[in-house]
Parts: sequence; C-alpha cells; structure tokens
Amino acid sequence: MKNEMTYKRPYLILIGLEILTLLFVSIGAAISEITNMSNPIAPFMGFIPLALLLILYLTIKKQWRTFYFHSLRDLTIQEWVLYAPLLFFLILLVIFNNGIAVPSSSYLLFLSMGIIMNAFVEETVYRGLMLKILQPKGEIKAIIISSFFFGIGHFAQALQNPSFSIFIQVFYALLVGLVLALLVIQTQSIIIPIIFHFLHNFLQYTGQNVTDVATIRMTDLILIALLIMYTIGLLIFRKKNIGSNSTVTLDR
Repeated sequence: MKNEMTYKRPYLILIGLEILTLLFVSIGAAISEITNMSNPIAPFMGFIPLALLLILYLTIKKQWRTFYFHSLRDLTIQEWVLYAPLLFFLILLVIFNNGIAVPSSSYLLFLSMGIIMNAFVEETVYRGLMLKILQPKGEIKAIIISSFFFGIGHFAQALQNPSFSIFIQVFYALLVGLVLALLVIQTQSIIIPIIFHFLHNFLQYTGQNVTDVATIRMTDLILIALLIMYTIGLLIFRKKNIGSNSTVTLDR
C-alpha cells in the first residue's frame, strides 16, 4: 500500500492531527479576538491555513481518493437513500432555529467561505485522515475513536464559552461524528458529509436565536434522540450488508 508508512504509529498520528487542528483554530480565534475583527469569517481564521495545508498535501501526494474523495457518481441508489435522513435533519434545524436570517449579501459570502473551510478541514481530518489511518485496527474502532477525537475537538472549542450545555454540545458532536463516519465507511465517499457539515453549521449560524431555555433543551433532546436512532440504523444496515456480502462470497 502506497501510504502504509503513515499507519505505523496511528494513535500518535491522531494525537498530532488533533493538536495541530486545535492549535491553528485557537491561534485563529485569538487573532480575531485581539484585532477585534467583526467580519463573519473571523471565527474561522484558523481553518484557512489548515485548509491550504490539506489541499497541498492531498494534491502533491495524490491522495484525494485514498481519503474518500470519490465522485458522487460512484454512489449507488441504496447509498443515496442512506443519506436521506440528513436532509430531514437539516429541515428540522431550519424549523427549530425559526428560519434563516442573513443581514447582507457580503455577510452571507464571508460566512459561507468560513464555514466551507471549517467543514472541509474537519471532515478531511476526522472522517478522512483519521478514519483511514485507523481502519486497519477495525472499522468499529476506527469509527468510535475518530468520533471521540471529533468530540474532544469541540470540547476544546466550547471551553471558550463554558456552560453546562458544553456537555450536550460534545455529546451532540460525538453522535454527528458517529453518523458521518458510518456513512463514509459504507459509501466510501466524504463529499456528502462535507456538504452536510457546511449546511448544518450554516443553519446554526444564520438561525434566529431561540432564548427560551425549555425550548432549547427540548430541541437538543429531539436532535440527540434522532442521531442515536440514525446511528443504530446505520450499524444494523452495515452488519446486514457485511453478512450478505459474506454469504455471496461463500456461495461463489
């Protein structure tokens, strides 16, 4: 395997990727805070150099397809169906956030640029690099550990504004990580998870603030329950799919 060397110390590589990601994000947040930037791209400053580094690495090493950047044309109808609940999830977000509010076209442009870099970097790191590096250890272990690192990353970011809800945010991120990792393993494509990540964060940033605590808690519980059911459904599908493939192989 061409990139087998990168798998020699997988956990050390994962820790390095996590530290590097958090370092860049923290530095970017600090710079925007110190300079008092009001531009909507400010919270995502740290993702700009990370995105450039990842693009350079994947291009120079010719590793795009290795880390699940496969064409959407490669997806089967069955795999498209697996993604369908993500659309339902986004619709719920629009409803729960009382629609979308965008102050101006320039705000929309800069916010979209920041969020797409955020989505690209996080999906490439957690569902691309980490998932692929860990796969020789077993699919389930790769899914759980990469999602754990994803949750830890959001825990570190949430510490900038600590509250009781930080634990809900981390658990939510962990569940989203599990769902997206399962989808990447099943479909071997990271494109839809990147698009979903972008749309999810975009809706969160442009949603009209809900101030009622009871409503917020109820919304969190509903979304978390749906993510848990989605995770269980994908695990069952994966198990049946692997079982049917094994039967076909034996019959042959």
